[in-house]
Amino acid sequence: MVEKKKNTSGRGMRDLQVRVKSAKGRKLSSTLWLKRQLNDPYVARATKEG
Repeated sequence: MVEKKKNTSGRGMRDLQVRVKSAKGRKLSSTLWLKRQLNDPYVARATKEG
């Protein structure tokens, strides 16, 4: 018999994405780069490992 998890609805399976606030004077390309960088799993792992 397979165990079922209670009311997971898929949440918690992936990390939540970091939202970047657009700063005054920051270009759109810089904001998009920050968003990609902050949500990159390789960057997160490298930061965690040191």
